[in-house]
Amino acid sequence: MVSAFIRAGVPTSYATSCITDVDVASAPIELLKAQEQHSAYVAALSKVVPIIPLPLDEGPDSVFVEDTVVLVGDTAVLTRPGAPSRRGEVDSMEATLKAAIESGRTGQTKKVVRMMGTATLDGGDCLNTGRMVIVGLSARTNAEGVKFLSDATMHTGIPVHGVAGPAALHLKCVVSMLCTDTILYVDNPSGRLVRDFIESHANGHAYSFVAVPEQIPSNVLSVPGDEPGTVKLLFVQAGFPDSEKIIRKAMRDRGQEDKLQLLDMSEIIKGDGALTCMSVIVI
Repeated sequence: MVSAFIRAGVPTSYATSCITDVDVASAPIELLKAQEQHSAYVAALSKVVPIIPLPLDEGPDSVFVEDTVVLVGDTAVLTRPGAPSRRGEVDSMEATLKAAIESGRTGQTKKVVRMMGTATLDGGDCLNTGRMVIVGLSARTNAEGVKFLSDATMHTGIPVHGVAGPAALHLKCVVSMLCTDTILYVDNPSGRLVRDFIESHANGHAYSFVAVPEQIPSNVLSVPGDEPGTVKLLFVQAGFPDSEKIIRKAMRDRGQEDKLQLLDMSEIIKGDGALTCMSVIVI
């Protein structure tokens, strides 16, 4: 059963204290609008999957729950985020996740491992294609984090590969899963680097790739459907018509354009967030 972990809300500290490279001095984050956008995200997602709420956390970046855990096969690896101020967010994910496993709400996820030591890993740096996990080495994720994830999930038979080079906060700022075996990426040097890396490590499997001209809409949230290659829902960032046109055609070609839903996440973008950042989808 597919479900989604989502934070109960956007903390009041988000507007003034979140970690971001966006110039919020000239375009400040509007807290009320951010909270409304998050509520719209939750409402839309709740129509297709059960929501498992995480308690409200006053950590300014805590709405970005994706960074606290990576799911591979039957194993959930609780991360050690690269930003020290965010490491406390993992505690509520651990407690909520373990309770959800005990109540049978986490599908194939049955095992929990917590990252320790000097390893760092943000979930936003991890792309799970279903056949392998690609991890971007970044300011938030180091080689020790990649090794920890690989060692902790080796029994699943799903290989973990680290890739250096994407010039973005996280790997999933430039690439995301459109649907099963179809990968969306931004058509710039970072996006093409990741595309080529995936192709070179595909072990004979043929992935489909869809390129968009803008970075922000290259991150979409795809909720897997009941049949291979289908989706229950596809969130696409509103406000980028050139990329939207390409994504719509790709979904139309797959007979699933009706699953596409545009969301305006302007205030989330200001916090260096994206559509996948605010949830963890459990299969």
